[in-house]
Amino acid sequence: NAGAPGDSNWILMELLKYDWPSDGAMTTMVAPTAVAAARAAGVGASLKVKLGGLRDINFSAPPLAVECVVEKLFDAKFYIETGHCAGMDCDLGQGATLRIASHDGNPTNVAVVCTTGIGAHFAAEMFQVGGLDPWRASVLVAKSPAGYRATYGA
Repeated sequence: NAGAPGDSNWILMELLKYDWPSDGAMTTMVAPTAVAAARAAGVGASLKVKLGGLRDINFSAPPLAVECVVEKLFDAKFYIETGHCAGMDCDLGQGATLRIASHDGNPTNVAVVCTTGIGAHFAAEMFQVGGLDPWRASVLVAKSPAGYRATYGA
């Protein structure tokens, strides 16, 4: 996350304003509390969690309460195969993919890959280990000042 704490929710707030098509919008979030809640609830469970604004209280919006469904639980470990970080093993702790069920009463089709640790939140492998296909997304938020170009530029 290039030195950032990985829990800014400004872009997530914008994504939630729209009802995305079936392949939807995908982003990531460092969200240890949400991951713990998802793990306690289990895959398929519906729950309400707060995302973002917990680690970065100076530049992020306040924590955002969302209703979501736990889509996948996983260990956020992966190997980056391409781009400027090719050959790097990543371990971002535990993970949970949350599908935002609704926001302000509106459907969203936004998926958030949450981890307990920081790291390569731009990597295609990050989304894949979370059960998502980043190449099919209508909108993909790859958090990196330059890594996204090497991964998704072509």
